[in-house]
Formats: sequence, C-alpha cells, structure tokens
Amino acid sequence: HFYKRVKMSLEADNNENEDPFNDDDDLDLDELVGATETSDNSQNIELSVGQKARIEKNKLKALALKKSRLLAHPYNKSGGVKASVVKDKKLVDGGGGFFIEEEDEATAEEPVITYMAPPIMPPDQPTCEECDKDFADSYLYTTFDHSICDDCKDMEREGPHELITKTDARKEFLLRDSDFEKGERGNNLRFLLRKNPHNPRYGDMKLYLRLQVEKRALEIWGSEEDLEKEHEKRDENKMMLKTKKYEKKMKELRKAVRSSLFTKDMSTHTHKYGEETYDEDKDEYSKVCDECGHVHTYEKM
Repeated sequence: HFYKRVKMSLEADNNENEDPFNDDDDLDLDELVGATETSDNSQNIELSVGQKARIEKNKLKALALKKSRLLAHPYNKSGGVKASVVKDKKLVDGGGGFFIEEEDEATAEEPVITYMAPPIMPPDQPTCEECDKDFADSYLYTTFDHSICDDCKDMEREGPHELITKTDARKEFLLRDSDFEKGERGNNLRFLLRKNPHNPRYGDMKLYLRLQVEKRALEIWGSEEDLEKEHEKRDENKMMLKTKKYEKKMKELRKAVRSSLFTKDMSTHTHKYGEETYDEDKDEYSKVCDECGHVHTYEKM
C-alpha cells in the first residue's frame, strides 16, 4: 500500500505540471498574430484613396473639436452637477405681529460654456478677400462671417475693418432697428457685445462691422447720393423746427418785456377842491377838484 500511494502522488504531480490549455489542433500565438496582420493588410488594400482621405479628415476634425473644448473650459470637472449652498433660516416680519421663517437656498449658477468652432479643413476653407489665400480660422470670419484672414485684419480707427456702435450707425446711415435684423434685405447683421465704457451699469454695446453696415445702407437707400440728399432734407427740417421754436420763445419774451414796462397806478386819488360856488337858480353849492376836474355838487340845509 505504501508504494501504491507514492505512485499515485507522483502521477498527480505530473498532471499539475502539464499545460491544461495545450492543444495540438490549435494554432500557435505567432501564427494567430500573423493571420490578423495579413487580414488587416487585405482590408487596407481594399480601401480606396478617397476613403482614406475621408478617414484622415474626420480624424483631424475630431481631434480639433476635442482640443477646442479643452481650451474653452479646461477645468470643468464638475460633470454638469450644480452646486448649492444652503443658508440659515431667516426671520421675516410678516406685519401681523409674528415672524415667518424663510428658508433661503442660493444656487450657484453654472458658468456658460462656449465651444470654439473647429478649424476648417482644406477642401472647405474660405479665401481671404485681401490676399486671396485660403485660411482655416479667422477672427473676422468667426465673429462677423467676413472672409478676411488674421494677417490682413485691421480693426483700428478709420481702418478698413473698423467697428461701429449701433447708435452711431443709425445716425450716420439713417437706419432703423429692423434694418439690422433678418428681413427683406437679408440675414441679420452679426455683432459683438462689449461693456459700455461710459458707465458699466448701462446696457451692453452692440458693435457692428462698418463694411457690412455700409453695404446694408446702400441696399436700403440705393446710392450714396440718395443718402446725402436724405441727410440734407432731415437737416433742413431740423433747422425749420429750431427756427419755429426760437421765434416762439422770442414772441413770449417780447410779451413778458412789454408787460413789465407798463405799470398801472393802483393808488387811490384824493380830491383837492377849490373855492365853493353857489348857484342861485338851482340853489346848489359846488366844488371843482383842481387835479382831476371832478365837480362835487351839494345842498345846504
């Protein structure tokens, strides 16, 4: 029995050392890798040149979109969860001799995330109107949809790409609010919002591209000569209104001056009579005032 137990233990050890996954019918690992590589090569050969270019283009677009999102908000790790801060309860006077507990919960507003548009790939790239070169991205093209590259951009005062406020555009080009919006003249004019430099509590300024505003004004008025005529006509109307207003004020002033020069004597008059005369026919006595000529007649008993 002892030898029989030793033999059984040795057989068990041999079985444990053997590979349980060893199979003579299966392929070797190297053969499997080689088979997959050959299948991939055959699939690549089947793809055409256009399909490869489209795959590369989509890959570049995806990478550019991912990069723009990271640049727009690189530290956004909240995952879209809004943070809320719960304050202590406040006692509010209800006006009826008692206080009301008011629970005020302030919710922190999530910052607005703006995604930058990915750069345009070569087949669809716009052409600059100044240098006739294709460009992938541009400030004027992104903001105002104007095909000018960043190298040719000149947004200084009195430059070719100067900005103008909505108020100045209305005064200079005689436009209405509806002319800036989408309508019969075309799409709405794109603008840029900026804080008011005179007072930050005022509303935000709308800055338009002057070239686009001039183009819209020519579509409305027809030509620069017609626009100048309309300016002259409105200036004449303004002068007429100012003249009428001035004449009205002068007329009121003349009336006020004339009434101030004439002073009415509101004092009472005291008669100063002269000598008394007697009329025998009427049996009356009379006196005459030396200043106003008033005759006072009376009788004596």
